[in-house]
Amino acid sequence: MDKKGISSIVSVIFVIAIGVLITVSVFSVSDIFFNKVYEYSENTAEKDVACFQEVAIDLQKSCYLDESHVNLYIASNGIRKVDGFLVRLHSKDSQVNLDKEVSGLNQFMINNVKATWDNKAMDVNYVEVFPQINFNNKLVVCSNAKKAFGNLNSLNTITKCSS
Repeated sequence: MDKKGISSIVSVIFVIAIGVLITVSVFSVSDIFFNKVYEYSENTAEKDVACFQEVAIDLQKSCYLDESHVNLYIASNGIRKVDGFLVRLHSKDSQVNLDKEVSGLNQFMINNVKATWDNKAMDVNYVEVFPQINFNNKLVVCSNAKKAFGNLNSLNTITKCSS
């Protein structure tokens, strides 16, 4: 009997099996990747719609109390409860981000938020307020519902709060 090694039929079957294995691997990895991309884009779109349609705030007034405290009078005009705020205070020399937790700002409710700042509060010339909502059990910032008070390019600062 003449031994020649692997026959040509077995080698063709082996090459086909390797090709099928590679194809299945590529499809399973791409399926996982595209499902994650789809879930991320779906969650992001739902959050953006909720922020755009259900959250509306009005920064009615901003003034300083003393050297390190700024008062913000914020009203909620949207149908969704606002669970917190990201506050940015700007002066001509610096910017600071503050996370302010609020016990809840329901529709048509006004809240007086006191922000503490390490610099001189009387130097603040521009205030930005970003509402935060609870979305899928996470606190997310609604950047499209931002409100601002003051003028970033001005040397004029916010005024002292009246008693």
